[in-house]
Amino acid sequence: MPLMEERQLHNKPDLYKKFILKQKSSMRYINENQLGNKKMFMTDIKIIWNLLGIVLLQHILKIVVKRKSDWDKIYN
Repeated sequence: MPLMEERQLHNKPDLYKKFILKQKSSMRYINENQLGNKKMFMTDIKIIWNLLGIVLLQHILKIVVKRKSDWDKIYN
């Protein structure tokens, strides 16, 4: 915003207050929106991380069960 316009608004306190309030409210909206997107992003990461963990555990379990059955075949 040009300095001239800001000075003109200073001369009219009501307009200046409205301008500042409008600016603050729009900034607050932007910040809340970004925060919401960040929360969504974090929950997406958590879901993906949990799914990867589940897949990894299933894979390990398969290997363990296979080794156990191989062990049983050899020694029983």
